[in-house]
Amino acid sequence: MDEFSNELTAGELERLALLAEEAGEVVQIVNKIIRHGYESYNPFDDNQRTNRSLLEKELGDLTFAVRLLSAALEVNKSNINLYANDKAGKVGRWFHHQNLERVTELTEPDFAQSELDKERERIVAELEKLKCGYIDWAGEAQDSTVERAINIVKGENNG
Repeated sequence: MDEFSNELTAGELERLALLAEEAGEVVQIVNKIIRHGYESYNPFDDNQRTNRSLLEKELGDLTFAVRLLSAALEVNKSNINLYANDKAGKVGRWFHHQNLERVTELTEPDFAQSELDKERERIVAELEKLKCGYIDWAGEAQDSTVERAINIVKGENNG
């Protein structure tokens, strides 16, 4: 019987662990806000940081974890933005107290994305060169392996 492997590298595992940790910390502070309000603070915190301030910190930490995944080309930031916009369209009609027009005002352009897209195109071009005639150690053509790598780099990894 083969032993299970998720085929994650140590780096991938580390980035996903950070993402899970930061997402959990966001959930924790959101629950504190729901119970005690934005302006409440821990009476044992010498700095008396409000829950609002802690939420901003944790959202920043979560944003960094997402940027780390994006920089490692494990997620495609353009796709994340597309899904965010799609979510606004799906849930918007169910909101009673939100101004979704303001959400687009808060979106900042991602100047680093154009550099990432250029690097992604360069990597795809290099992989395309390998596509013809790549042979594995057993002598079998492996164009499908290279094609899969190209799809991953393009953000088209479907499983």
